[in-house]
Amino acid sequence: MLAHAVFHLPGWHFHLEVWLLVASLFAAYAIAVSRIGPKYVEPGRPVVTRFQVTCWCLGLLAMWLAADYPIHDVAEQSMYSVHMVQHLLLSMVSAPLLLLGTPGWLARWV
Repeated sequence: MLAHAVFHLPGWHFHLEVWLLVASLFAAYAIAVSRIGPKYVEPGRPVVTRFQVTCWCLGLLAMWLAADYPIHDVAEQSMYSVHMVQHLLLSMVSAPLLLLGTPGWLARWV
């Protein structure tokens, strides 16, 4: 077997910037929905739907999967195709899910 044909998965290590980004986006959404949303929504109407919360959480999950271990490490060290999968996950999966998870009042407010 050729030496360059052997694939070695890099060891796990913590990506603080990814965790901070995902946690801060989650916290910002939670604060917007719980504190800002009730001011912009008519009484009796939901601030956010279950579908929107699910889409937002799945969008954050897709972002986290694309930017953290093992995809990030493999893309950075050895495989350009995995790097392109990162871009596809971020642009074709995560971004649309985050947009679907954004309530109309929040999109207008931002």
